[in-house]
Amino acid sequence: MHVALLGACALRVGQVVGLLREDIHLVPVGSTVPGCPYSLGPHLHLEKRDGHPRGAANRNRGTVVVPVPEPVVMLYADWMRERLTIPRAGKDPWAFVSFPGPTGDPGGQVLGTRRVQDLVSDLARDAGIRHIHPHMLRHTFGETAADLDVARDVLQRLLGHRDVASQNVYRNPSDARVAHAARAVNDKIFGPA
Repeated sequence: MHVALLGACALRVGQVVGLLREDIHLVPVGSTVPGCPYSLGPHLHLEKRDGHPRGAANRNRGTVVVPVPEPVVMLYADWMRERLTIPRAGKDPWAFVSFPGPTGDPGGQVLGTRRVQDLVSDLARDAGIRHIHPHMLRHTFGETAADLDVARDVLQRLLGHRDVASQNVYRNPSDARVAHAARAVNDKIFGPA
């Protein structure tokens, strides 16, 4: 679930572990949640707040609404069913808590950023991939969006960047894309060859 939010929603680790259950509104298009006017489908609210038990921080200046794709909605529903089996997790306001551990740890504690980093590292190792860290998933989202020519202002909002120039790191067009663009412009000016 954490990996899905990191990659499909381009979240930072601190944003994932800093989510409260009340921040996540997985409602159909056209529906709203009391107190939230957003009606464009499943989404979550990234709130700047203090007080995370493990010191996680969300760097956004204010509230950012992030659309949530349908596969992530399904994973979250599975997570909420699993969460019911974790002692002490029922009333915890944080969206993500730990499972019981092999050392007898009862689980139900809010996750910290280090634990999510370790989970991503473990998954990568198990898949035979070396040196993967959570922020790389965010970069994959940004690079994919840039390759799809998502408008700069839209990508700025999706990534929660203060400055549109922050996304320049994602905009590295390949030679093939540059050649294709040059042909398209010349076809528009001079007509197709």
